[in-house]
Amino acid sequence: MKRVALLIAAVGLAIPLAALANDTKPTRAAQDAAEHRETEALNRLQAAGYHDFGAVTPAGTDYRTTVTKNGQQASVLVDPEKGVITPAR
Repeated sequence: MKRVALLIAAVGLAIPLAALANDTKPTRAAQDAAEHRETEALNRLQAAGYHDFGAVTPAGTDYRTTVTKNGQQASVLVDPEKGVITPAR
C-alpha cells in the first residue's frame, strides 16, 4: 500500500500530517520488549513446573494462558517481572 504524505501549509511552513498524528504502530524496540516479557512469563511458568501452555495473551501488565501441572489444566495470570503466578478469573 502506498503511503501518501500530505502536507499542511501553515505560515509558509510545510508540516507532514504524519508528524502531527499519534503514530500507534509500535516501534521495533517496543515489540522486542513485549516479546522479551512474554518469553520471561513462559520461563517463569516452566520453572514453576507448568507445561502445555495455551495461547499467551497480554492482560494488563501480566500474561494470561492455560497451563497444565500435575495433570490438572488451569488458566493463570503470570507477572513476568515478579514471577507471581495466580489463577485467572
